[in-house]
Amino acid sequence: DFNKAIGLKQDYTEAYNNRGIAYAEFGQYQHAIEDYTRVIELEPDVAFVYKNRGNAYDKLGQHKRAIEDYNKASELK
Repeated sequence: DFNKAIGLKQDYTEAYNNRGIAYAEFGQYQHAIEDYTRVIELEPDVAFVYKNRGNAYDKLGQHKRAIEDYNKASELK
């Protein structure tokens, strides 16, 4: 459903974020990061998306990137 929604509306940030959450739930963290990054490109001031992406980076062991995203999320709150 998220793929279809994105196909219909390329800038549908909620669909990208929710698809990222679904990817993360299935352990597909790189795909999740790609979706969260797309949301950030479209709406760079949404704190929870940085947190979500930070969580995915953390799961991949990319702790420096995770911390950068957590810090950005804190700045935006």
